[in-house]
Amino acid sequence: MPVYAAALFYFLSKTQGYNRNYRELSWLNEYLLNMKSLVYFRDDHQWIGRILLALLGLLLLVTFWRRIKSILVERQMAPMPGVRGVSFMEVEDVFLIMSLILTFIYYVSPNHVQSGGGWINDRVHIYLVLMLLPFLTVSFHLYLRYALATILVGLSLWHLAYTLHDNYFLDREIAEMTASVNQIEENSTLVLYLDKPGQKYSPALGPIKYVHPYLHVGSYYCLNNRVALLRNYEATYDYFPVNYRYQMEDRPYSGPKTSYPESADYVLAWRMTATGIEELQRETLGQDYQRIHTAEGYTLYWRDRPPPDPDWWPEQKDVTFDFQPTDGETAAEHIPVSPTIRYENQYGWVTRAKLTGGVCSGQTDRLPPDLVSRDMITGSAQEDGVFRIALPNGRYRVECIFRVNDQNTVSLIANGKKVVQKLKGFKGSGTVGQTYTVTIENQQLTQIAYTTGHSWNWSGCRIQQLSRSENQ
Repeated sequence: MPVYAAALFYFLSKTQGYNRNYRELSWLNEYLLNMKSLVYFRDDHQWIGRILLALLGLLLLVTFWRRIKSILVERQMAPMPGVRGVSFMEVEDVFLIMSLILTFIYYVSPNHVQSGGGWINDRVHIYLVLMLLPFLTVSFHLYLRYALATILVGLSLWHLAYTLHDNYFLDREIAEMTASVNQIEENSTLVLYLDKPGQKYSPALGPIKYVHPYLHVGSYYCLNNRVALLRNYEATYDYFPVNYRYQMEDRPYSGPKTSYPESADYVLAWRMTATGIEELQRETLGQDYQRIHTAEGYTLYWRDRPPPDPDWWPEQKDVTFDFQPTDGETAAEHIPVSPTIRYENQYGWVTRAKLTGGVCSGQTDRLPPDLVSRDMITGSAQEDGVFRIALPNGRYRVECIFRVNDQNTVSLIANGKKVVQKLKGFKGSGTVGQTYTVTIENQQLTQIAYTTGHSWNWSGCRIQQLSRSENQ
């Protein structure tokens, strides 16, 4: 009952209001009579569905006839002593009732509702057929039961043969399509370009009318590698698991530039004509992207970005960053970092959220005398501060200065490892330093400051090189 209640609550809440789409009655009848819930990639499956539907219809008529005949017989025998009364309901009848209810739902439900619910009629159809099966009579003569079983097994094998054939060729095409997946770096973004008819066509099978195995072809490049497919990044919808800051007024079909704040790291041009590829390179990609893989059916592009430049690192091996407002006063031998300093290939903010600069008030606690703590950069609980620095590979000691209090704690992640956990201030509030060591292997240090309070306040950081790696 809880499962059915959850389904009912979803149906009642999500089918109200905007964004409902209903199938036409002719479409619903045609789908039902051709058993299209069993159709995958080809119309040939419909012959199997029609034969199965005719067989089920025949069994349904036989079942009704036997039930009516048994009721008439029992009614004639009811006045006789020792004979029980007429029974109009059997245990199997509940399945007929459920099948009728699902048939009603099949015809009255919208096909799509808000919040991502789609293909409802298609999914209900297969259940209304399955619910009918236990109601049907199969208590025939032995040879008739053998014939019935032979027909059902034959239809299943026929359907399986089509499925194996189709999946064999589709598997080969998908294997070729994903040959360059290993060239996608982790924690990057991908966007897909394709000719719309291409998602409904297989070179081996021809047009694919019902199931679209290539509709989200770019998703194959985003499995277990922390890669985001921007074309299908549906964070504006309430069923998406994260909150997307850059809301899209309308979702483009595809393209390397969307409302996402940066261009995609990779562009997959799939099954595009030579003219389409030329136009894509000339008008959209330009000089920012270079081709890194070419196959018969697709081309993969990578956005050329400047690599980290660790050579900017000074010879004294110690650097102190002073986080401050744009017009703030910088202490001697400190590198000023305002909220607008963006990382290119040396140092700066990766964060695209709004950061603000301010000046600390009050006394500081437990601070070394050479670190600036009088000003800071602030972000809210919904705006993490991501600060990246290009460094020579090696081992470093990093000391970060935060402004914290009982309500505004701060945590810090360095190159994917949590190094500060809910740091609080001394005596209620103050500026506190926190030190950790880190080994740099990819020539950059990425620090992420965040809070579970109202805001985080970051005053700066001091980086001291302990040892340098020979492998750069």
